Amino acid sequence: MLLNKEKNMDKKIAILIRKFLLGRIKHDELEHLDKWFHTTKIPPSKLPPEKWNKVKQRMWTQISFHINSPKIPILSFSQELRSAVAIAAIAIIYFAIHLGTNDAFNLWLGNHMPVQQTYSANIGEIKELYLPDSTHVWLNTGSTLSYSTKFNKQSRKIKLSGQAYFDVTRDTLKPFIIYTDNSITQVLGTSFSIHSYSNETNYIIVTSGKVGVKLPHINKKQNYLLLPGDKLQYKINKKSAIISHNNATQKLSLWRYHSLYFESTSLIDIAATLERKYGIRIQFSNNNIKQRKFKGYFENPDLENVLRVIELSMELDIKKSKNGLITIKEKSKK
Repeated sequence: MLLNKEKNMDKKIAILIRKFLLGRIKHDELEHLDKWFHTTKIPPSKLPPEKWNKVKQRMWTQISFHINSPKIPILSFSQELRSAVAIAAIAIIYFAIHLGTNDAFNLWLGNHMPVQQTYSANIGEIKELYLPDSTHVWLNTGSTLSYSTKFNKQSRKIKLSGQAYFDVTRDTLKPFIIYTDNSITQVLGTSFSIHSYSNETNYIIVTSGKVGVKLPHINKKQNYLLLPGDKLQYKINKKSAIISHNNATQKLSLWRYHSLYFESTSLIDIAATLERKYGIRIQFSNNNIKQRKFKGYFENPDLENVLRVIELSMELDIKKSKNGLITIKEKSKK
Protein backbone atom coordinates (compact mmCIF):
# COMPACT_ATOMS: atom_id res chain seq x y z
CA MET A 1 0.00 0.00 0.00
CA LEU A 2 2.80 2.40 0.99
CA LEU A 3 4.75 1.58 -2.17
CA ASN A 4 1.76 2.32 -4.40
CA LYS A 5 1.25 5.63 -2.61
CA GLU A 6 4.89 6.58 -3.24
CA LYS A 7 4.56 5.64 -6.92
CA ASN A 8 1.49 7.84 -7.34
CA MET A 9 3.27 10.73 -5.64
CA ASP A 10 6.29 10.37 -7.95
CA LYS A 11 4.02 10.44 -11.00
CA LYS A 12 2.29 13.61 -9.77
CA ILE A 13 5.63 15.33 -9.14
CA ALA A 14 6.88 14.34 -12.60
CA ILE A 15 3.79 15.94 -14.15
CA LEU A 16 4.32 19.13 -12.12
CA ILE A 17 7.94 19.36 -13.25
CA ARG A 18 6.89 19.00 -16.85
CA LYS A 19 4.22 21.72 -16.41
CA PHE A 20 6.85 24.00 -14.88
CA LEU A 21 9.26 23.55 -17.79
CA LEU A 22 6.46 24.24 -20.26
CA GLY A 23 5.36 27.36 -18.38
CA ARG A 24 1.93 25.98 -17.54
CA ILE A 25 2.22 25.53 -13.79
CA LYS A 26 -0.18 27.28 -11.40
CA HIS A 27 0.93 29.17 -8.31
CA ASP A 28 -0.30 26.55 -5.80
CA GLU A 29 1.30 23.78 -7.88
CA LEU A 30 4.58 25.67 -7.90
CA GLU A 31 4.49 25.96 -4.11
CA HIS A 32 3.86 22.21 -3.86
CA LEU A 33 6.76 21.47 -6.20
CA ASP A 34 9.09 23.80 -4.33
CA LYS A 35 8.19 22.18 -1.01
CA TRP A 36 8.76 18.71 -2.47
CA PHE A 37 12.19 19.63 -3.75
CA HIS A 38 13.40 21.05 -0.46
CA THR A 39 12.14 18.11 1.60
CA THR A 40 13.11 15.20 -0.69
CA LYS A 41 16.47 13.48 -0.42
CA ILE A 42 18.10 11.79 -3.41
CA PRO A 43 19.92 8.54 -2.59
CA PRO A 44 21.72 7.83 -5.90
CA SER A 45 24.01 5.33 -4.22
CA LYS A 46 21.23 2.74 -4.52
CA LEU A 47 21.37 3.01 -8.30
CA PRO A 48 24.30 1.55 -10.32
CA PRO A 49 26.67 4.44 -11.24
CA GLU A 50 26.62 3.69 -14.96
CA LYS A 51 22.80 3.79 -15.07
CA TRP A 52 22.66 6.92 -12.90
CA ASN A 53 25.13 8.75 -15.20
CA LYS A 54 23.20 7.73 -18.30
CA VAL A 55 19.95 8.97 -16.78
CA LYS A 56 21.53 12.31 -15.83
CA GLN A 57 23.05 12.72 -19.30
CA ARG A 58 19.76 12.20 -21.11
CA MET A 59 17.82 14.31 -18.62
CA TRP A 60 20.12 17.32 -18.84
CA THR A 61 19.83 17.32 -22.64
CA GLN A 62 16.07 17.69 -22.40
CA ILE A 63 15.95 20.03 -19.41
CA SER A 64 18.61 22.38 -20.81
CA PHE A 65 16.71 22.67 -24.07
CA HIS A 66 13.38 23.48 -22.41
CA ILE A 67 14.84 25.96 -19.95
CA ASN A 68 16.86 27.88 -22.55
CA SER A 69 14.60 27.69 -25.59
CA PRO A 70 12.95 31.04 -26.45
CA LYS A 71 10.20 29.15 -28.27
CA ILE A 72 8.74 27.77 -25.06
CA PRO A 73 6.99 30.06 -22.53
CA ILE A 74 8.98 29.43 -19.33
CA LEU A 75 7.80 31.32 -16.26
CA SER A 76 10.24 33.99 -15.10
CA PHE A 77 11.47 32.37 -11.91
CA SER A 78 15.01 32.60 -10.57
CA GLN A 79 17.85 30.59 -12.10
CA GLU A 80 18.33 28.97 -8.69
CA LEU A 81 14.77 27.62 -8.74
CA ARG A 82 15.11 26.48 -12.36
CA SER A 83 18.26 24.56 -11.43
CA ALA A 84 16.48 23.11 -8.43
CA VAL A 85 13.62 21.86 -10.58
CA ALA A 86 16.08 20.41 -13.09
CA ILE A 87 17.76 18.46 -10.29
CA ALA A 88 14.36 17.45 -9.01
CA ALA A 89 13.53 16.08 -12.45
CA ILE A 90 16.61 13.87 -12.28
CA ALA A 91 15.42 12.70 -8.89
CA ILE A 92 12.11 11.68 -10.47
CA ILE A 93 13.95 9.39 -12.86
CA TYR A 94 15.78 7.83 -9.95
CA PHE A 95 12.53 7.11 -8.14
CA ALA A 96 10.94 5.87 -11.35
CA ILE A 97 13.68 3.29 -11.79
CA HIS A 98 14.05 2.43 -8.13
CA LEU A 99 10.32 2.06 -7.43
CA GLY A 100 9.31 0.78 -10.84
CA THR A 101 7.23 3.82 -11.76
CA ASN A 102 7.19 3.26 -15.52
CA ASP A 103 4.81 6.12 -16.28
CA ALA A 104 7.10 8.70 -14.65
CA PHE A 105 10.15 7.16 -16.29
CA ASN A 106 8.63 7.26 -19.78
CA LEU A 107 7.32 10.78 -19.22
CA TRP A 108 10.90 12.06 -19.23
CA LEU A 109 13.05 9.64 -21.20
CA GLY A 110 10.60 9.81 -24.09
CA ASN A 111 11.31 13.52 -24.65
CA HIS A 112 7.69 14.22 -23.60
CA MET A 113 6.33 12.08 -26.42
CA PRO A 114 5.24 8.43 -26.52
CA VAL A 115 7.59 6.88 -29.07
CA GLN A 116 5.74 4.29 -31.13
CA GLN A 117 7.59 4.27 -34.45
CA THR A 118 11.22 3.12 -34.61
CA TYR A 119 13.58 2.41 -37.51
CA SER A 120 16.97 0.73 -37.22
CA ALA A 121 19.75 0.04 -39.74
CA ASN A 122 21.58 -3.24 -39.18
CA ILE A 123 25.20 -4.13 -39.95
CA GLY A 124 26.08 -3.08 -43.49
CA GLU A 125 22.62 -1.60 -44.09
CA ILE A 126 21.65 1.92 -45.18
CA LYS A 127 17.95 2.44 -44.52
CA GLU A 128 16.15 5.05 -46.63
CA LEU A 129 12.78 6.29 -45.41
CA TYR A 130 10.25 9.13 -45.48
CA LEU A 131 8.75 10.63 -42.34
CA PRO A 132 5.04 11.61 -42.13
CA ASP A 133 5.92 15.21 -43.12
CA SER A 134 7.69 13.91 -46.29
CA THR A 135 11.15 14.55 -44.83
CA HIS A 136 13.64 12.25 -46.57
CA VAL A 137 16.02 10.37 -44.26
CA TRP A 138 19.00 8.08 -44.80
CA LEU A 139 19.87 6.05 -41.69
CA ASN A 140 23.42 4.73 -41.47
CA THR A 141 24.39 1.28 -40.24
CA GLY A 142 24.16 0.78 -36.49
CA SER A 143 21.71 3.69 -36.11
CA THR A 144 18.20 4.06 -34.73
CA LEU A 145 15.57 6.75 -35.32
CA SER A 146 12.27 7.03 -33.47
CA TYR A 147 9.33 9.41 -33.28
CA SER A 148 5.83 9.65 -31.86
CA THR A 149 2.67 8.84 -33.76
CA LYS A 150 1.80 12.50 -33.03
CA PHE A 151 4.72 13.60 -35.20
CA ASN A 152 3.80 16.48 -37.56
CA LYS A 153 0.49 17.18 -35.83
CA GLN A 154 1.65 19.86 -33.41
CA SER A 155 5.41 19.40 -33.54
CA ARG A 156 8.17 17.51 -35.36
CA LYS A 157 10.48 15.87 -32.83
CA ILE A 158 12.59 12.79 -33.34
CA LYS A 159 15.22 10.86 -31.40
CA LEU A 160 18.42 9.72 -33.15
CA SER A 161 21.15 7.36 -32.06
CA GLY A 162 23.96 7.01 -34.60
CA GLN A 163 24.15 8.76 -37.97
CA ALA A 164 21.52 10.06 -40.37
CA TYR A 165 21.22 12.44 -43.31
CA PHE A 166 18.09 14.60 -43.41
CA ASP A 167 16.43 16.42 -46.31
CA VAL A 168 13.82 18.21 -44.22
CA THR A 169 10.49 19.40 -45.62
CA ARG A 170 10.11 23.09 -44.81
CA ASP A 171 7.46 24.09 -42.28
CA THR A 172 7.87 27.48 -40.58
CA LEU A 173 5.17 26.71 -38.02
CA LYS A 174 6.65 23.40 -36.86
CA PRO A 175 10.44 23.37 -36.46
CA PHE A 176 12.10 20.02 -37.02
CA ILE A 177 14.00 19.00 -33.85
CA ILE A 178 16.45 16.10 -33.53
CA TYR A 179 17.52 14.88 -30.10
CA THR A 180 20.65 12.78 -29.60
CA ASP A 181 22.29 11.90 -26.30
CA ASN A 182 24.63 14.87 -26.70
CA SER A 183 22.98 17.41 -28.99
CA ILE A 184 19.74 19.16 -29.89
CA THR A 185 19.40 20.27 -33.51
CA GLN A 186 16.59 22.49 -34.82
CA VAL A 187 15.75 23.43 -38.42
CA LEU A 188 12.80 24.60 -40.50
CA GLY A 189 13.71 23.07 -43.84
CA THR A 190 17.22 22.10 -44.88
CA SER A 191 19.57 19.21 -45.64
CA PHE A 192 22.30 18.12 -43.25
CA SER A 193 23.96 15.13 -41.62
CA ILE A 194 24.32 14.21 -37.94
CA HIS A 195 27.02 11.81 -36.76
CA SER A 196 26.36 10.89 -33.11
CA TYR A 197 27.93 7.62 -32.01
CA SER A 198 29.14 7.14 -28.43
CA ASN A 199 32.90 7.34 -27.78
CA GLU A 200 33.63 8.88 -31.19
CA THR A 201 34.37 12.30 -32.63
CA ASN A 202 30.89 13.48 -33.57
CA TYR A 203 29.79 16.19 -35.97
CA ILE A 204 26.91 17.97 -37.67
CA ILE A 205 27.47 19.16 -41.24
CA VAL A 206 25.13 21.33 -43.33
CA THR A 207 24.51 20.94 -47.06
CA SER A 208 21.80 23.59 -47.45
CA GLY A 209 19.77 26.00 -45.32
CA LYS A 210 20.43 26.97 -41.69
CA VAL A 211 20.78 24.67 -38.71
CA GLY A 212 20.66 25.60 -35.01
CA VAL A 213 22.48 23.36 -32.55
CA LYS A 214 22.82 23.12 -28.78
CA LEU A 215 25.43 20.97 -27.01
CA PRO A 216 24.23 21.01 -23.37
CA HIS A 217 27.08 18.85 -22.06
CA ILE A 218 29.73 21.16 -23.48
CA ASN A 219 28.20 24.61 -23.03
CA LYS A 220 24.59 24.97 -21.90
CA LYS A 221 24.41 28.65 -22.88
CA GLN A 222 26.01 28.38 -26.32
CA ASN A 223 23.81 28.33 -29.44
CA TYR A 224 25.52 27.34 -32.69
CA LEU A 225 24.20 28.53 -36.06
CA LEU A 226 25.49 26.50 -39.02
CA LEU A 227 25.32 27.54 -42.68
CA PRO A 228 25.96 25.52 -45.87
CA GLY A 229 29.46 24.02 -45.78
CA ASP A 230 29.77 24.42 -42.00
CA LYS A 231 30.81 21.49 -39.84
CA LEU A 232 30.40 21.47 -36.06
CA GLN A 233 32.74 18.85 -34.62
CA TYR A 234 32.71 17.97 -30.94
CA LYS A 235 34.08 15.56 -28.37
CA ILE A 236 32.04 15.11 -25.23
CA ASN A 237 34.89 13.58 -23.23
CA LYS A 238 37.05 16.65 -23.94
CA LYS A 239 34.23 19.20 -23.58
CA SER A 240 35.23 20.88 -26.84
CA ALA A 241 33.50 21.96 -30.05
CA ILE A 242 34.96 23.46 -33.25
CA ILE A 243 33.22 24.95 -36.30
CA SER A 244 34.97 24.74 -39.68
CA HIS A 245 33.77 26.22 -42.98
CA ASN A 246 33.79 25.31 -46.68
CA ASN A 247 33.72 21.57 -46.04
CA ALA A 248 33.13 18.99 -48.76
CA THR A 249 29.60 18.29 -47.57
CA GLN A 250 28.63 16.04 -50.47
CA LYS A 251 31.70 13.85 -50.03
CA LEU A 252 31.13 13.55 -46.29
CA SER A 253 27.61 12.28 -47.02
CA LEU A 254 28.64 9.63 -49.56
CA TRP A 255 28.00 6.94 -46.97
CA ARG A 256 24.34 7.18 -48.10
CA TYR A 257 25.37 5.37 -51.27
CA HIS A 258 27.49 2.71 -49.50
CA SER A 259 30.74 4.56 -50.20
CA LEU A 260 33.36 5.64 -47.67
CA TYR A 261 35.05 9.03 -47.52
CA PHE A 262 37.56 9.88 -44.83
CA GLU A 263 38.84 13.44 -44.57
CA SER A 264 41.77 13.57 -42.17
CA THR A 265 39.99 11.02 -39.96
CA SER A 266 41.69 9.34 -37.01
CA LEU A 267 42.28 5.61 -37.34
CA ILE A 268 40.28 4.97 -34.16
CA ASP A 269 37.21 6.59 -35.75
CA ILE A 270 37.83 4.76 -39.04
CA ALA A 271 38.03 1.49 -37.12
CA ALA A 272 34.65 2.21 -35.48
CA THR A 273 33.12 2.89 -38.92
CA LEU A 274 34.50 -0.35 -40.37
CA GLU A 275 33.37 -2.36 -37.34
CA ARG A 276 29.79 -1.16 -37.80
CA LYS A 277 29.78 -1.55 -41.57
CA TYR A 278 31.30 -5.01 -41.76
CA GLY A 279 30.51 -6.51 -38.34
CA ILE A 280 34.18 -7.02 -37.44
CA ARG A 281 36.47 -6.26 -34.49
CA ILE A 282 39.62 -4.16 -34.75
CA GLN A 283 42.34 -3.64 -32.15
CA PHE A 284 45.50 -1.52 -32.09
CA SER A 285 48.90 -2.59 -30.81
CA ASN A 286 49.44 0.81 -29.15
CA ASN A 287 47.50 4.03 -28.52
CA ASN A 288 49.74 6.21 -30.70
CA ILE A 289 48.45 4.56 -33.89
CA LYS A 290 44.83 5.36 -32.99
CA GLN A 291 45.24 9.11 -33.50
CA ARG A 292 47.05 8.96 -36.83
CA LYS A 293 45.03 10.61 -39.63
CA PHE A 294 43.98 9.08 -42.94
CA LYS A 295 42.32 10.59 -46.00
CA GLY A 296 40.76 8.46 -48.70
CA TYR A 297 37.69 7.61 -50.77
CA PHE A 298 36.28 4.14 -51.49
CA GLU A 299 33.35 3.56 -53.84
CA ASN A 300 31.34 0.43 -52.98
CA PRO A 301 34.29 -0.66 -50.85
CA ASP A 302 35.51 -4.15 -50.16
CA LEU A 303 36.89 -4.54 -46.62
CA GLU A 304 40.08 -6.23 -47.74
CA ASN A 305 40.77 -3.43 -50.23
CA VAL A 306 40.15 -0.70 -47.63
CA LEU A 307 42.54 -2.34 -45.16
CA ARG A 308 45.17 -2.88 -47.84
CA VAL A 309 45.10 0.79 -48.92
CA ILE A 310 45.37 1.99 -45.31
CA GLU A 311 48.16 -0.46 -44.63
CA LEU A 312 50.28 0.57 -47.64
CA SER A 313 49.68 4.33 -47.51
CA MET A 314 50.37 4.62 -43.77
CA GLU A 315 53.13 1.99 -43.57
CA LEU A 316 51.26 -0.18 -41.11
CA ASP A 317 51.01 -3.90 -40.54
CA ILE A 318 47.38 -5.12 -40.57
CA LYS A 319 46.69 -8.77 -39.82
CA LYS A 320 43.51 -10.81 -39.50
CA SER A 321 43.51 -13.73 -37.07
CA LYS A 322 41.67 -17.01 -37.48
CA ASN A 323 38.90 -15.82 -35.14
CA GLY A 324 38.35 -12.74 -37.33
CA LEU A 325 40.03 -10.17 -35.07
CA ILE A 326 41.94 -7.53 -37.05
CA THR A 327 45.10 -6.11 -35.47
CA ILE A 328 46.73 -2.87 -36.61
CA LYS A 329 50.33 -2.20 -35.60
CA GLU A 330 53.41 -0.29 -36.71
CA LYS A 331 55.34 -1.84 -39.56
CA SER A 332 58.55 -3.34 -38.27
CA LYS A 333 61.71 -1.65 -39.55
CA LYS A 334 64.26 -4.03 -41.05
